[in-house]
Amino acid sequence: MQNKKVGVVIPIYNVAEYLRECLDSVINQTYKNLSIVLVNDGSTDNNESLNIAKEYVAKDSRFILIDKENGGQSTARNVGIAWFSEKYEAKLDSSINLESSTTYTIDSTLQYKDKVKPDLKATCHTEPLSEVSNMESNFYLDSEIDSNKDFSPMTKNNKNLNSTQNTNYNNRINSNNGGGGVTLYSYNITNENPYNIYKIYASNTTNNHNSTLQPQKIDYIIFLDSDDYWKPYCIEECIKHSDGVDIVWFDYEVDCGEIEASPITQLHALKIPQQKINMQDWLYRLYDKQQIYFSWVWQGIINFKFLKHIDLYFYDKVFAEDHLFGTLLFLQSEFIYVIPKPFYVYRIRSNSSCDFDPDHIYIPRHFEQYCDIFDNRLITKEYYIASSWLFMFLAFMKFLEDNQKVNDEILQNLFSLYIQHSLKLFDFKHDPLNLIPKLPAIEPYLKKGFKYRHKLRITNPKKYNRLKLLFAGYDFIKSVERNIRKIFKLHNKACQNKQR
Repeated sequence: MQNKKVGVVIPIYNVAEYLRECLDSVINQTYKNLSIVLVNDGSTDNNESLNIAKEYVAKDSRFILIDKENGGQSTARNVGIAWFSEKYEAKLDSSINLESSTTYTIDSTLQYKDKVKPDLKATCHTEPLSEVSNMESNFYLDSEIDSNKDFSPMTKNNKNLNSTQNTNYNNRINSNNGGGGVTLYSYNITNENPYNIYKIYASNTTNNHNSTLQPQKIDYIIFLDSDDYWKPYCIEECIKHSDGVDIVWFDYEVDCGEIEASPITQLHALKIPQQKINMQDWLYRLYDKQQIYFSWVWQGIINFKFLKHIDLYFYDKVFAEDHLFGTLLFLQSEFIYVIPKPFYVYRIRSNSSCDFDPDHIYIPRHFEQYCDIFDNRLITKEYYIASSWLFMFLAFMKFLEDNQKVNDEILQNLFSLYIQHSLKLFDFKHDPLNLIPKLPAIEPYLKKGFKYRHKLRITNPKKYNRLKLLFAGYDFIKSVERNIRKIFKLHNKACQNKQR
């Protein structure tokens, strides 16, 4: 029985190289009762990612595509949550003035009703408004189309406009085997639109030609990053253990490619066997294993009724938003089912938001304005990260004011990571967000393990400045000691190898 509907939210940003593998892993799930929301977060890759997403909306009626202004993964995920929460009113678009003629080709495998047709290709012709009723664009399956043509729509005469804003895709896909047509309709948001959604795209088989687009009612929600992918049984295994719990938590594999990274996952480090646990069990396991690092977003499914009840969204426009989201989610849960098996493949790649390769330093678009202040992209990103941790720490404190579920001693363990990163704000020559005055809020939560200098920085900045050179000298001496120990260790190891 597949009677429980699972909502899937997939943020997309410049991932054309990986997107098909991701979306194919969704289509190939053994559990089919899905409602999938793709959220294009203002991709800047010449519409490659956007057009691949449209292709999947056309081929599988379970998909819809939301195209929005860039704001980061947190905003894209929030749009997905808001969509399933029926926060948006989407009306069929019938007023776009087309002044251009566009032709492009999709070369892909189309899948209908779980049957793959590998030799079908499709061409789209967008005609000028004067020649097309209701701004139609027609997809025709054509086995003779050149498979080497690029799938890259061009917009003439309106170069300053986003192509998704001045093209209304009404796409008909007709099978060589005589199948029915599939139309891709675009919808506008007519109520409050805080994330600046440009268009929503859905096929006619999704909405049956209605003038409004409504989200499907879902029982669970899950997030998937568009450069990662699922194993075929991921959702099915989650649903098997979903009764009576707020969260099903599974493990993941790490695909590092050529990048060096630790393959140890959180769930592996915590050593929790497959079982149903409560919130206190989770929290004490973190404390017992001295795990100050906890992030969670795509590692399982969430009961959607529970998520709506706690009214939890991602903190907007910050780095590592999954730390705060995951922590607040688990703190408000009652029961969690743990499956220590990898159902998800997490890809570590260059040019992602977590990448620090000096040749590919990603900075969110809303933070680019501060690059001129720091005159260095790496330093700008480090400031962005430190500021993000302080913002999330303050949000965490605000949450705890009204939610005294656990004692402070246990929570101190979780605070450590937020505090360590927030204190790095002292290291920057510039503070364009004026965050230093907010740091005293941290002082009550500094535990004994924090260095004296960190406490002094907050409680007595003048005294800290007087002692700054002394602290620097101490750090230099400790660094020399560490290097000497490393040299002796290497020397002793070399001697032992010779003796063998």
